[in-house]
Formats: sequence, C-alpha cells, structure tokens
Amino acid sequence: APARSAPIGEVFEYVAAYDDHGPTSQELFDAEYGRLVESDGDSFVVEEDVRRYPEDDPDLIRWRCTVRYPESRSKEALNDVWAHRTDRFRSVDKGTEWKVSWTPRARGLKVIVQYLVFQLIGRRRLKRELVDPVGAHFEVPGRR
Repeated sequence: APARSAPIGEVFEYVAAYDDHGPTSQELFDAEYGRLVESDGDSFVVEEDVRRYPEDDPDLIRWRCTVRYPESRSKEALNDVWAHRTDRFRSVDKGTEWKVSWTPRARGLKVIVQYLVFQLIGRRRLKRELVDPVGAHFEVPGRR
C-alpha cells in the first residue's frame, strides 16, 4: 500500500512505532507490540493478548520481533500456529511502498482453509483495519 507523499522513515515510524533510535514511545510500543519480555538490540520478544472480545479469557501469544529501520520489521510467532508477519518498506517516487506478507505455519488442509478464509474475509478486513488508516494518515488533501 503506497503512502503517496510520505518519506520511508515517516511511514515506518508510524506503522512500526520504531525509529532509528528504537521505540518512538513506550505507549506506542506497548499498543503496537504488547508487553516486552526480553530485548537484544533491534530484536525483542513481546507477549500480546490476542483475544477477540474483552469479556473473553486472555489469549496470550509471544512474538520475536526484528526491526531493520527503515526497511523491514518481522514478527515471528513463537508459541502458536499463527503465521509469521513481515512488513517491508521501500522508497518509490516521492513516497513509500509498504508490503505486508505472512508465512503460514499450518500444514496440509488447514493451510488451504486458512488461505481461502483470508481471501474471502480477511483481505478486506485487513485493508480496512490496517492499510486504510495508514493511507488516510499520510494522504495529502487534493492530491491523488
């Protein structure tokens, strides 16, 4: 998803809550990643509560995150069958291109079902909840 007029560093910092010195703020870091468990430079382990509804029991997952400012961020699921996520950023024209990819960990029929559900439901939700707000944040009025 291109951010038409934003430099790569600005898009990366907005999406990843991380700049060339580390987390941009503790509040943004916690909101983006969850509770910090351990840290080693630009690689860290966090624990995130991924429950769907507030009244549900906690559903904790650990991620190993690696940040390479401003080119990439990866989130590797450590204790679940969640897919690993990689965000890649690159400068294009006067803006930034941001691509998100997932590497499924499920095997066999389960991975096919996950893919189909993502294509039918998840893709639109992902765009609406993840990509569109970032594009709107960097949109310059009157420019297309």
